[in-house]
Amino acid sequence: MIKNGLKVGKDFIARGIKRLVILFGRRVSIERVFSRAKEWLLLDHLRVRGLQQAFIHACLSFSVMLAVALTAVKQHKLHLIRSIKHYATQ
Repeated sequence: MIKNGLKVGKDFIARGIKRLVILFGRRVSIERVFSRAKEWLLLDHLRVRGLQQAFIHACLSFSVMLAVALTAVKQHKLHLIRSIKHYATQ
């Protein structure tokens, strides 16, 4: 057992060894991205079969997400940085 390792409290704040706290923070941010991708890009209910097709679908979805963010930044409309629907309806 590692003493003084990583502890996450009820307030979801990580405490402990600085390196582990940084790694935990990075992991949480990656998990947040995947959670949003599942919700916004409908990756939780894929209707394609096979690992390769699912991978292609996910890559295309993330590409669209990044293109929307880049477009919003270039248009100086930061409030639309996560709004795929706004750009899809035009």
